[in-house]
Amino acid sequence: MVEELNKKIRIAQEHVRVKTKMEKQLITYNKELEYLHLKLEGLKATLHLENQDVEKLEGLSVNALFLTILGTKDERLLQEKQEAALAKLLYDEVKAELNSLQDEIKTIKNNLEGVCSAEEELKQLLSEKEQYIKTQYSLYINHMDQLGAENNLLSVKHQELEEALVAAVNVRKSLNNVIASLENAKGWGTFDLFDGSVLSTALKHNHVDEAKNYMHDAQHLAKKLQKELEDIGLDFSHSIDLTSLAKFADYFFDGLITDWVIQNEINDSLEQVKVYNDQVLAIVRRINAEQLRVITQMNKIDFQKKQLIEQAV
Repeated sequence: MVEELNKKIRIAQEHVRVKTKMEKQLITYNKELEYLHLKLEGLKATLHLENQDVEKLEGLSVNALFLTILGTKDERLLQEKQEAALAKLLYDEVKAELNSLQDEIKTIKNNLEGVCSAEEELKQLLSEKEQYIKTQYSLYINHMDQLGAENNLLSVKHQELEEALVAAVNVRKSLNNVIASLENAKGWGTFDLFDGSVLSTALKHNHVDEAKNYMHDAQHLAKKLQKELEDIGLDFSHSIDLTSLAKFADYFFDGLITDWVIQNEINDSLEQVKVYNDQVLAIVRRINAEQLRVITQMNKIDFQKKQLIEQAV
């Protein structure tokens, strides 16, 4: 009877934990969503202005004729097209991030429906257990309950560590994909210096585009990892600053669109991504070590409970 009741209580406690976590995430995500909407509007206006600049130079405006006479029209047109391309890229990236965030919010709201009464269910179960203890158990139950409570806390800790581990592994997967794409771009970039063919240039650009997409994934996943690390309460500030990873991703997109023909930009980006990848690996190892410590503690509690039961008999 009591074991079945304890099992239900553990499930209810997990539902309360998940509900609380999702409610906090929902508040954070809604704030981020509002910020992204404002940012998207600003980028949309910038993109419109950049496209207007290109249209003016391509047309027969007085400014375009004046630049033609000076012989600088082509240079200005190329610059304006590059700026328009950058504005379009940044707009698309923010729009993709906004769509991803909206999907996350929708998923959280759907999941919350399944645990909406978690607190009430836990309160009822605890009341049932209290009545059962009063009528059935001797003094040793206090010690057993203490061990059970400690074990429940460790179980929650282990689950949170597992969630953080999954988030960290996903960031590493995305960064590894970025590295692979940049390695390919680096190879074709070197070949392009000697060959200069349309094919080698196109292949290099294709791999750079792949790296950009994977970096967007890594940026989004790094934000999720940051939240998971906050939940487990471990200090990883000495290992990696995930905020700096998000900022680097913005510079990464900027550099590869404006200077993607320069081989050094690819090399620099590649080395920086490798550094971040190693830092995330350090987080994975730290989480694994913490999981081992928690499991050891849980095994110790199981042994103590077994001893207590044997002594009670």
